[in-house]
Amino acid sequence: GEKHFWIGMQLIANASIDTDEFNAITFSVVDQINAANTYGVTEEALHMKFPELNLKAGKISIDVSDFQSALSYMKAGVSLLNGWQDGEYYDMSLQLYESAALVSYLNTDIGLMQQYLEILF
Repeated sequence: GEKHFWIGMQLIANASIDTDEFNAITFSVVDQINAANTYGVTEEALHMKFPELNLKAGKISIDVSDFQSALSYMKAGVSLLNGWQDGEYYDMSLQLYESAALVSYLNTDIGLMQQYLEILF
């Protein structure tokens, strides 16, 4: 986990998140962070950045009709949230759970879709 975390953090540090450069390496960053399995994450702001990055990767995957990868990213993002978040993270929670329900449906995993929808409603 430590090496994956270090690589992911180096990638984040060397590219501004809202740039085309970062968009090109989004999957590399997210895959490294997910492989680290939250190793060494102690700051809340950083911990909440990882679900946001998974949401971004998942949306890109949806845009290219890679629904299996999208589901993996959404599931990882939801698990990193540690449950529904209110306050400043409400919108991200809503988007993650809605997107997770959608890609669960697109992957014909109706049971998982229902689990996400129960949390939303």
